[in-house]
Amino acid sequence: MKTSYMLPSKARLTKLLLNLAMRFPFLFSSRLKLIAKRNSNKSPARLDYEKHDDRTTEASLLDGKTTWRGVHLLLAVNKEEAEKIKRSIYKRDTTYASQHLKSEPRVGFFGSSSQNLGTTSFNGECFFSTATIAIKYVTPRYCSSYLLRLKNGALYLSMYVGLDSSATQKISSVDVSSIRRYISFVTFNPLSKNFSTYVDHDRHNQIDDYIYDLAKSVTSEVVEAALILLGSWGVSKKNKDLSKIADFSRDDSQPYFSEILEEETHRRSVIERMRRHLVTHPNVNPYEEYIKYNIPDRIGVDGIFIHTEDQSKITEYDQYINSAHDAFEKYAGFLYITSINNRLQDCGDQIGRLFGAGSQNSKSHLKTLIKQGLALNVIEEHVDALKHGLHWFDPDYAEHYKKNIELLSEKASELKKRIRARHDTVNSEVQLSNLGWVKTYSMLMFALVILQVLLPVISVDWSPTGIDKNFIYQNFLAFKNFLMGK
Repeated sequence: MKTSYMLPSKARLTKLLLNLAMRFPFLFSSRLKLIAKRNSNKSPARLDYEKHDDRTTEASLLDGKTTWRGVHLLLAVNKEEAEKIKRSIYKRDTTYASQHLKSEPRVGFFGSSSQNLGTTSFNGECFFSTATIAIKYVTPRYCSSYLLRLKNGALYLSMYVGLDSSATQKISSVDVSSIRRYISFVTFNPLSKNFSTYVDHDRHNQIDDYIYDLAKSVTSEVVEAALILLGSWGVSKKNKDLSKIADFSRDDSQPYFSEILEEETHRRSVIERMRRHLVTHPNVNPYEEYIKYNIPDRIGVDGIFIHTEDQSKITEYDQYINSAHDAFEKYAGFLYITSINNRLQDCGDQIGRLFGAGSQNSKSHLKTLIKQGLALNVIEEHVDALKHGLHWFDPDYAEHYKKNIELLSEKASELKKRIRARHDTVNSEVQLSNLGWVKTYSMLMFALVILQVLLPVISVDWSPTGIDKNFIYQNFLAFKNFLMGK
């Protein structure tokens, strides 16, 4: 794949200024002249590094034996959304829908069930699909969907988006020879204190960023295709509602990550095989590797799964790359754990913003605590549902899933304690702020009582001719005579 690369405008302007500083030094400051001199007279060590850096002309996300099979997405749905999805698919009146969607699984508190919602083709790229949707993207081929109901009424929609071969081509053997190192000033304002401060951009990191961005563009197309499909079912969601795992199949006799250093050539893998600290083995099989830290976020997913097998020793239809994918096999349980963890993290972030805040926003803080407390109750129900629904997933991963679910339970319990403690504090602040309001309200009521007394006093006739008819004066005289015993 040919690289379409151009130096940023900041880099071109920086280069121009440094060239001018070298040719006309008397026009520039001493700092700018020093930077220009250092940039033109590089040390031997620097030159050796740049020579080594220039060797890379091709780069891939993983190695050349890896195929990007698909992206698995998961989202929590409610009963109404689940019913919308099934009604929409059933209305298409395909043979599949008629056979499998007439029954309406109960969404109750106990028990669990799953339902295959069939496969939707994008741009007619998949046979035997329940429907076809035309989209402007090339990489997504089809979407296989499942609905899983767990106890406590927890509902999840699993969507596996299979990818076209162009997705692998996009991140493999990419020509990066045109990517060049450069420096750029932070600012071009000569009055700024950061003037003459610059950033050095080497080729190595630029190549990484470029390949990651290419992979992220594939993920973006997958997400957009999934959201379009959800929209056609009458369900409105956003990217942040989706948990995502990139699924890779690899043809080799050895796992991807290894301690053996690869021979240096002009080709480079951005996710280097020697970086074993990145990988988690969810079971005893070393050929199934899972990455959940640092790297996934750079390509727009929550995890990366790499399945390696020697395809020459396996019949074509039994190979992982050709297997049918459902909502429960292999790494799928990580998606459910990740989905809950993302919701828990968002809840924690909302609560975290309240710590250290002033009491002037106590009432809004109390509303946030109540809202997030209710959200946390739902999260705990989903954790409990997943704990009792592990029989749906690959038993080889069961122990690993149990450990992760226990961690979720601990995090949820800790957050609940913090919410309760913070709730008591904020509630006290609200009550304290209400004391001033109660005092003001009492004074206002006292003033109204005095006003009610004064209004009759000033509204009656106090003239000499009308005083005999003034009931206030007559009552006063009667009371006075009573006290005097008359």
